[in-house]
Amino acid sequence: HDHPDHLDDFSSIINLKVEAMKNRGNEEKKEPQNKIIAVLSEGSYEKLRTDIMLSHSVFKDTRVVSADMNNEISMVVGQGERFLVKAIKALHPSISIYDSIGFIITYKNDNKNEIAIENEIKIGFTGDTKWYEDITDEFKDCQVVCYHAGAIIDEEISLYKCFNEDEFNKFITRTKHLYLPGTLMFSKFFKDKKDQLGIISEFGEELKGGLRVDFVNRLAEYIGSKEGRNKRAPIIPSDTGLMVKVDTREIMCTCCKKFYRYDFIEFESFGPNERLFSICSNCKKMLSENQRQHIYRKKVMEAYTHEAELYI
Repeated sequence: HDHPDHLDDFSSIINLKVEAMKNRGNEEKKEPQNKIIAVLSEGSYEKLRTDIMLSHSVFKDTRVVSADMNNEISMVVGQGERFLVKAIKALHPSISIYDSIGFIITYKNDNKNEIAIENEIKIGFTGDTKWYEDITDEFKDCQVVCYHAGAIIDEEISLYKCFNEDEFNKFITRTKHLYLPGTLMFSKFFKDKKDQLGIISEFGEELKGGLRVDFVNRLAEYIGSKEGRNKRAPIIPSDTGLMVKVDTREIMCTCCKKFYRYDFIEFESFGPNERLFSICSNCKKMLSENQRQHIYRKKVMEAYTHEAELYI
């Protein structure tokens, strides 16, 4: 959607591409696969249209989507490989008159001889949204779903009121984020899921001080206990640098670079910004705290500005 905190990086990406084209000259200009395909909500495009027009040389295409569209945008990325992008309804106030959106990205591989990964993989992002009826149905076919908590509670509403059923039902329909009640409702979607992974993102400032990891762990344990398995539900926290192998739903350990199931991975916070790092059970046992922090510090220095990546 068109809130500044969601659009700030777009201009930086454009500037980096412009500089890259200047440095590489005609070589970069002749390679359309290196150009940007921008898929934007209506409100985001309205706000960024001038920047896009002024830097049109770095764009291969610009697509505008809304949740009212029934079709998916298709983008070919290789021989027999393509991505489909579909906008999903999100109930979150935007600056413009246009609605916010979530989206589902579908990877399709039509190569018959390709057996390394699944032929179709779906990744869902709720975006900023409050809870609404059937929201989880929108993402039922996704292997990985990233959903935004927003914060624990709206600052104008007392948390204790949400423990009253009538107040709870009023709260989840009049807010602008999932908050704790909506996050709990959404997380129940994963209580009996063995082939899906939930990733909670966009935590509030009140969850600093190491509370993000503790919050998600307790939530995952609670949801898992409701299924009677006495195991964590497949729910993890997200942060910059998180790497997930989508076809297997495995998470990469920051230390050994190997991928493991969610229940073999823990998360630790590091540094003044409390960056989260994933660590497997083996590395947690073998490496001292100083050794792990040395790896985390190096990672921060190497890739401080990288976004979370979903590997296929």
